[in-house]
Amino acid sequence: MTISRTTAPMMNRTRGFTLVEMMLVVIIIAITASIAVPRYARSFGHMKLKSAALDVAATVEHARNAAVLEERALRLTVSAGGSVCTISSDREGLGQDVFSPVVYRLPSGIVIESLVFDDPLLGGKDYVTFLPDGWSERCTLSVADQAGDAFEVVVQTGLGRTLIEETEESL
Repeated sequence: MTISRTTAPMMNRTRGFTLVEMMLVVIIIAITASIAVPRYARSFGHMKLKSAALDVAATVEHARNAAVLEERALRLTVSAGGSVCTISSDREGLGQDVFSPVVYRLPSGIVIESLVFDDPLLGGKDYVTFLPDGWSERCTLSVADQAGDAFEVVVQTGLGRTLIEETEESL
């Protein structure tokens, strides 16, 4: 069997990708990842913030419902750093039976940035009072993350519900 000169070089050559082709694929994957990863991280942070805002709203509802059920005034207090909410009796230390406090800790990196009351006379308080009939002061708790995104948890007066609103900076 004789081998022609035109086919001989082809038999020694193996099939595969060149180094240039492999580098091109690696560069395309790197560019795609550099675009996708920050978007994914931001959306994950946004979901974490929204979940924390929903938890704060649930804690507010819990405080309102417990006040009605226990037939006593309860207080939802925001810690100085804004990372902890505590539901406790409004009358502790006054000789009444003590309500066992409920503590909710926000996830790391998320805090209650502010507690703002609609009534300017109530400004400066770090707590919301819920009365036995379900009534409370109307106020807004701003739940924010380190990126500056925030949700507002609006506590409505009376037997109204708690609303969650996304701030304009978060959109």
